Amino acid sequence: MFNLNNKGVAEVVQVLIITALSIVAIATVSSYFLSFSSSLEGKLSPAVDCLTDKSDILRVCVNPEGQVEALVNSVEEEIDIKINVNNQLFKCSTDADKCSTCLLTQGSKIIFISPTTAVSVGEEIRYSINGCPAESKTITVCVVP
Repeated sequence: MFNLNNKGVAEVVQVLIITALSIVAIATVSSYFLSFSSSLEGKLSPAVDCLTDKSDILRVCVNPEGQVEALVNSVEEEIDIKINVNNQLFKCSTDADKCSTCLLTQGSKIIFISPTTAVSVGEEIRYSINGCPAESKTITVCVVP
């Protein structure tokens, strides 16, 4: 019969076994991470959502009636805004149940706020949109068309 020289067969078998085990290990770890990342969808902190949320207050001004007007640029359908004017907190939302001091109607771009104390041009207001970190804007005079 045939007399085969079996030298080097053991090394080839070892390499094949190590390669197969490596492929199985990589597949197991990657499937774990894929299932873990998909389970986090929608459960990330609000700070992560703030990176993608492009809502902002473009302009804040005082109109001749003494009301503060805030021009809102929102890409979200639902929006919750907290505005601090002269240490008075105003909460505005597209959801009427969440409103306490003003209402931002669906599709509206301007919020009207009536603070109890006079507001001066050049003052800073602080605002937070959808729970994101607070930002500030300087109050200007509204331009009447």
